[in-house]
Amino acid sequence: MARRPMEQNTELNLIPVMNLMSVTIPFLVMGAQFVEYSSLQGAMARIGARPEAGIESPAPPIGLQVTITAEGLGLSVSGGAAGEAERVLLPCAGPCSSVDAYDWAGLGRRLATLKDQHPDELTAVIAPGEDIRYEVLIRAMEVCREERRAEGGPRVLFPRVLIAPGPGSL
Repeated sequence: MARRPMEQNTELNLIPVMNLMSVTIPFLVMGAQFVEYSSLQGAMARIGARPEAGIESPAPPIGLQVTITAEGLGLSVSGGAAGEAERVLLPCAGPCSSVDAYDWAGLGRRLATLKDQHPDELTAVIAPGEDIRYEVLIRAMEVCREERRAEGGPRVLFPRVLIAPGPGSL
C-alpha cells in the first residue's frame, strides 16, 4: 500500500499579529501630539531681594497696563524712576462692537512713546473686561508686542505680555 502524504495546514494564524496591533495602536495614538500649545512667558517679581553693594540697580519697572472695556482702551502707567502716574482713555470710534472700532493706532503711538522713554522695559499687562471678544484681546497683544512701521520693518515694544483680570471680571 502506498502511503498518503500528510496534509499540512497552510493557513496563516494572524490572531497573534492582530492582538499585537490592537495593543500597539492605542499607545501610538496616546503618544501623538495633535495640538501644539503655546504660552506667554512671564516671571514673578522677587520680593525682598536687595541688590548687592557696589552693583548699580536697574531702573524701577513702570507699571504699564492696557485696560480693554466697552468704552474703549485705557492706558495706565505707574511707577518708574520719578514715580509718575498717568492714565489715558482712548475711546472707540462709535460703539465698540467690532475689533476695528478701537483706537489701535493711538494705542500704538502711545506705547511707542513709552518705549522711547523706557527702553529697558519689556512687560505690559492687558486687563480685558468680561464682555470683551477674543479678537480684541489678540489685537491688543499684537499692538503691545510690536510697532508696525512703513520703513525699517517692525519694532519690538513690550514682548512680555501678561493677562490680568480686568474691570468687572472679579
